[in-house]
Amino acid sequence: MTTYRLTDDPTVVIMDDTNVIPSDHRYWADYQTWLAEGNSADAAQTAEEITAQNDALVTAERDRRIASGFSFTPVEGGTTYTIQSRDTDRENISGAAQLAFMAIVNGAAEGNYQWDGTGSDFQWITADNQIITMDAQTTVKLGQTAAQIKQALIYKARAIKDLATFPDDYTDDKYWTESTSA
Repeated sequence: MTTYRLTDDPTVVIMDDTNVIPSDHRYWADYQTWLAEGNSADAAQTAEEITAQNDALVTAERDRRIASGFSFTPVEGGTTYTIQSRDTDRENISGAAQLAFMAIVNGAAEGNYQWDGTGSDFQWITADNQIITMDAQTTVKLGQTAAQIKQALIYKARAIKDLATFPDDYTDDKYWTESTSA
């Protein structure tokens, strides 16, 4: 069933919450017929409702980007890997980084890949199933990178929400990319 919402402009309505229909549009006659049948359009959204809706869109895009993975280069100038970053991945990264930090405090040296107490090299599986062997220092760097990228995306989202005019292209990388790799 088609629905209509009024706007601040009496010559424009919104159809089905997505299509803007000005009075010179071919669907305007359908809208007039719908009104003549005794229907009435929903009230225009308040500024607060529009802001809340836009904020929710930005938050969803931020969360999508946080969970979409990030680039990580364990050794400067070396191979860059894509690391998964869904909620459980970030929990695993944080836990590994904490264990690695404790190992460093207890004397784990750079280049010691058997720092986690298992007797085997510590390894991480990337988004494309490559295996990275990491010492404790690199594992802490992985945790720091994940946290820094998440924090940067949170602040990028805040900056978009604070813009005087909400951008229709808020999902464009130009608003986000500076913070999605390390």
